[in-house]
Amino acid sequence: YTPIEGLVLGTVLCCLGDGLVIPKMKEFGERFKGHPMPRLVFTWAPLEASFVLTIFGVLMGFSSPANQQKVSPTLLVLANVLRILATLAI
Repeated sequence: YTPIEGLVLGTVLCCLGDGLVIPKMKEFGERFKGHPMPRLVFTWAPLEASFVLTIFGVLMGFSSPANQQKVSPTLLVLANVLRILATLAI
């Protein structure tokens, strides 16, 4: 693998499985009333997923397949920032 392909693979592996973690945190919260961990995980899980998906999108743009046209890194980062701002505005 090239270093960029390795980073893409790393972003795929680091994403938190919301479908697995959220039910376990609900169970944990019922078992240990008042513990702050479930609240922290409920807050962090969507942020982490958004962050990893953004990084994945940027890295996929940098790891150009053989038939893909060259793209300016500045344009790629700017497009992803614009995508994030548009998502937050909606």
